[in-house]
Amino acid sequence: MGIRILTDHTQIHVGGRKQPKKGWCVRLSDLSPNIAGFGPIPDQTTYSQNPACQAVLNDILGNDKYGCCTEADQYHRQAIRQAAAGQSVYRCVTEDVLDTYGRDTGFVATDPNTDNGASEDTVLTNHVTLGITSGTGLINKATGYLVIPSDRDMVRACSSVFVGAAICCCLPESWIQNANPGSTWDMPTDPFVPDNGHCFTLGDQGLDRLNIWTWGRPLFLTYDALAASAQSGGNVYVELDADVIVQGITAAPDGLDWPKLVALFQALGGAPPASVSTMTLIEKLEREGMSLVEWIERQIGRKL
Repeated sequence: MGIRILTDHTQIHVGGRKQPKKGWCVRLSDLSPNIAGFGPIPDQTTYSQNPACQAVLNDILGNDKYGCCTEADQYHRQAIRQAAAGQSVYRCVTEDVLDTYGRDTGFVATDPNTDNGASEDTVLTNHVTLGITSGTGLINKATGYLVIPSDRDMVRACSSVFVGAAICCCLPESWIQNANPGSTWDMPTDPFVPDNGHCFTLGDQGLDRLNIWTWGRPLFLTYDALAASAQSGGNVYVELDADVIVQGITAAPDGLDWPKLVALFQALGGAPPASVSTMTLIEKLEREGMSLVEWIERQIGRKL
């Protein structure tokens, strides 16, 4: 874990992802998700190409000096979701990321001994229970999150429906040194290094590769490489929150297929954390969804 200098002479920080202790696993034999039930999956999504989220995605957000990759990914994906929902994209700054990093891990910028990275299960759980800054005086909280299988079809389907994803894994050295904008991370010939833990953003899926964002730069990741990273302890996560709900409502001509979205999330293993156990996932989603539907109807002056 530490600072690296890339071939283009820029500085990055590697090793901020700590392996989760919970051993997350989604077994297809148990869940039997029906990919066909997702509906048509586009050949290519363009969520992270939206001009509204470019300033945030191109910002390294402190991950050049600190092991805050898990938190930078949260803010990068928030920008993508807000842009996809047609909302005003919050232009977060490094201080937002470091404040959240400190809350989740005890990090203090003036004490290098506190910069020890974070496990994504802690960061994702805190996004549900505590939220992250999404504007002046505003907090965004996710409804829930889950790990999904790393196979091509499932990743394409889930990242299309849930607006991107987070990829957390250890990196081979060859990927780190091949991080110039537009480069492709393919099957490495060198090993995945446990000390090179990293979380980055899956912005868009395509037929042959994924558009990813890390250290403030766009890259590509092949599906074979993603599958290989999973064999070394990597995970892919999706989240469901109000921004995704709005995107679903506004994108579908007939409005949001609410039961379908809930069913997809639950079929994939999505569930609320223990801290909100008094409310089932579907009750929470329905409450948030109806208020959003009513708000949108007021804005457009008609019923969805």
